[in-house]
Amino acid sequence: MKKRKKKSPDHTYKVLTLIVGVLLLARVVFSVVQTTSLKNSLVGYGTSGEYCYDSDAGINLEIKGICTDHTGKDWIDFCFKDQTSGKMKLREYYCDFYTENCVFETYDCEDEGYGGQCSSGSCPY
Repeated sequence: MKKRKKKSPDHTYKVLTLIVGVLLLARVVFSVVQTTSLKNSLVGYGTSGEYCYDSDAGINLEIKGICTDHTGKDWIDFCFKDQTSGKMKLREYYCDFYTENCVFETYDCEDEGYGGQCSSGSCPY
């Protein structure tokens, strides 16, 4: 039977250092991915390298936001009276990340499950 060589404390130290280094690197990479993900929800970089920014991070009916397109023009979420139904509705602007433009969707806050009609550019809680 072959006798096993004892590993030196130096070898154990190197292995532990390597493991700790890999764990720290994984944490840094994870942090960068999280930060980039948050940034991309606020700022969209399109194909031309320009950007579009939405202060309420996309479609968010509970917060009045400002969407700034790649030309610098601001588009503010607002309420308006629908001519057909007579109800107050929300025009919610958000970034189209392919064109770097601000686009909008129209929402009826009550139909979306909020406790009332649109007021001050957002749906009530």
